[in-house]
Amino acid sequence: MIRRAILSGTGPGNTVRTERTRTSQGALRALTGAGHQGSARFVLACLPVAFALAAGGCSTLHVPATVPDFSAAGSFHAEVDGITLRATPIVGKESYGELFDDDLPQFGIIAIWATLENHSKKTVAVDPQKWHLLAASRRCPVLPVNKMVDRYYRERRIRFYTVRADERTREKLRSLSLQGGGLAPGSSAEGFVFFRIDGSAPPSWNHDAMLMARGIKLGGERKLDMQLPLYAHP
Repeated sequence: MIRRAILSGTGPGNTVRTERTRTSQGALRALTGAGHQGSARFVLACLPVAFALAAGGCSTLHVPATVPDFSAAGSFHAEVDGITLRATPIVGKESYGELFDDDLPQFGIIAIWATLENHSKKTVAVDPQKWHLLAASRRCPVLPVNKMVDRYYRERRIRFYTVRADERTREKLRSLSLQGGGLAPGSSAEGFVFFRIDGSAPPSWNHDAMLMARGIKLGGERKLDMQLPLYAHP
């Protein structure tokens, strides 16, 4: 038995009443009348679209549940005036698959895991949004978290997702990204930094790549621009 709500247009105002409609042998009874038949056909025609929207509703970027553990063997470092910058380039489809369950470079997104350590006696101010990469003969600007996720959706052609899933993705990604701010003496900060590269990045995008860490302020006065190669040639 199916409960069917019908909107009646008679009288000074519309009223809603409920009917019970019987079905035989589990089949949906055809609605009588041309208008009702058209409504039934419309509902049935919309079902595939509804299922498609439901299936696409959970599509979003996968984010690691915990802070990744990277091997020191795959990282590179530079030090200037007591400030140490370490960076691990994320290279290869397998590495991106383990972290994000997708090959981000094919969508023009490349990532590094960066660590800043303050071994000086002064506070250090850091602004990763001013950094960029020189990779694959291109200048690659930083992608803030929101723009990174938006680019992923656009390039992946993801048009439907739940609001809550999207919010969780962005929140988790921010928590795992290197944040700007001050570093007290003896402290450190780490996290992902994402960069935009036009087109798709080659598998060995870090070959001859250079991280340009600009805008590091030492003691609120002196500015440091650190350059860190992300490769090792034999």
